Amino acid sequence: MKGRQWPKDLFATFLSRSSCRITTLVIRGVALSDEDLISALRILSCLATLGISDHGTIPLNSPITSHFISSLHIDHSVPGPQTHLIPKLHDLTLESDCFTFDDAAFINMISSRWYSHPRFVGTFGGVDCLRSVVMRFHKRSVDQTVYRPLKYLDKMGLRVVIREMNSGV
Repeated sequence: MKGRQWPKDLFATFLSRSSCRITTLVIRGVALSDEDLISALRILSCLATLGISDHGTIPLNSPITSHFISSLHIDHSVPGPQTHLIPKLHDLTLESDCFTFDDAAFINMISSRWYSHPRFVGTFGGVDCLRSVVMRFHKRSVDQTVYRPLKYLDKMGLRVVIREMNSGV
């Protein structure tokens, strides 16, 4: 499955000509830049489930970057209407072969898309609340103390799974 490239123009053309409403997108083992991924996701405003795996690709071609993670962040301090990437996102699954990962940006992004206050359950500022987050690492260990804030969200109702896939890490 190595060597596959993201068909950026074909994908955009297909979506612009199609009347289908895509709610689930899973991308596995495709060499894709973070910019191309973000561009594709801007077109998919109805997306509720997103899965991305760079497992088996060259690490330099991983779309799971700090820039991508930050693009999913919701800034609640900005007043007025905003355009958010994937406003209907409920379920996010990421799987990475990279040795490095911006844990802090990931935790902040997840926290920005979770609202435990009853007044905000469901949606806040036009952005739906996350329901499930899964992060799998193949080539790095997970520092459970770093991910403690997400464990608190898990106890409040957000399904959170952070795990190492290789026990020999």
